[in-house]
Amino acid sequence: MKLFLKDKKELFEDVISFSFNPENKISWIPGQFLQYYLEIDNPDDRGSDRFFTIASAPEEETILLTTRFFQRGSKFKEELRNLNIGDSITAEGPWGNFVLNSGNIYENIFFIAGGIGITPFRSIIKSLELNNKNLPITLLYSNKNGEVVYKDYFDSNKDINIIYNTGILDENVIKSNIDGVNVSNSIFYISGPEPFVKNIKSILLDAFNIDNQLIKIDYFPGYDMD
Repeated sequence: MKLFLKDKKELFEDVISFSFNPENKISWIPGQFLQYYLEIDNPDDRGSDRFFTIASAPEEETILLTTRFFQRGSKFKEELRNLNIGDSITAEGPWGNFVLNSGNIYENIFFIAGGIGITPFRSIIKSLELNNKNLPITLLYSNKNGEVVYKDYFDSNKDINIIYNTGILDENVIKSNIDGVNVSNSIFYISGPEPFVKNIKSILLDAFNIDNQLIKIDYFPGYDMD
């Protein structure tokens, strides 16, 4: 399918959000991703396609892609950054199972995001808001440089508990936010760069004895620890 660039917004110096109109209406479950393709002359060894989570809610109908750019980035990212309004990109999907478990009711739902790993949570939370669904969600967002993507939106949402963490998200920080919580009836979603996700999952398993089935993960390949 083709997506046409509707808007492009620089959220931070190295973070840009792209809004696309799909050629035909598509549907997805909040938290899923698309595979994107660009026509690139002489692509580098990372190729001409990438996977990005859909940061928008299905009810918004536009496709929101938000990603981080590095000083020495790939040719794909360079081409993506240089898209002009009206330009098109090809996509396939949606795919992925990093979605809410609709059949189960938990006392607490913890979203733990590292850096640009906030994107699936924006989609999930926005969809819940648009459907007037209030769930017991705590969002713990960690970013070493203090840049909070979608901060204005999250700050305006009064239905979720938000904790911003600048610096290393370690066992002590997690403990301070889950003390007194019935972890056997809570579910944890972790999203971000692979080292971040692996570290947080290990802490939950080893330090807090969280059941592995109560932990859902979403790796963002190609990113360092944000």
